[in-house]
Amino acid sequence: MRHYRNNIVAISFLLVLIVFAGGCRSWMSSNEIWKSDEKMFRADLDVRYPLNTLKSELLAKPKQELDVWEKATRPDAGWQTMKDDSHGVAEMANRFEQRSGKIAVSCLMINVSSEVKRRGGSFDYLFFDLNERLIGSHRLWAEWML
Repeated sequence: MRHYRNNIVAISFLLVLIVFAGGCRSWMSSNEIWKSDEKMFRADLDVRYPLNTLKSELLAKPKQELDVWEKATRPDAGWQTMKDDSHGVAEMANRFEQRSGKIAVSCLMINVSSEVKRRGGSFDYLFFDLNERLIGSHRLWAEWML
């Protein structure tokens, strides 16, 4: 009987650990995650990246302020046709276009993870129009799966 009880306790502990290791957001749809991230990070994004800022102004910042991981330009047929999207830039730009009704001609992916390396990291996606002015931004929080 004692051996059986120890197994139940061990299994229960493992199940709780798996749920927490998977992250609380794993049950959310991508649309729910987008809305959740948007509410949480909007104020900081507006301060860091004011709308209508030129892309060249942002890129002139030192790497400590703006750690660019990827730059991408919209294919003529749209972001959804982009072949190499290893960092999700095309997916984020496509979602931005669908939600805002604006055309993002280019996108920068910025690493802002240095503050939260242990639990996860944040990536800012900056969307620019034809005149290379910032028309929108989005922060994605990514939990590290250990």
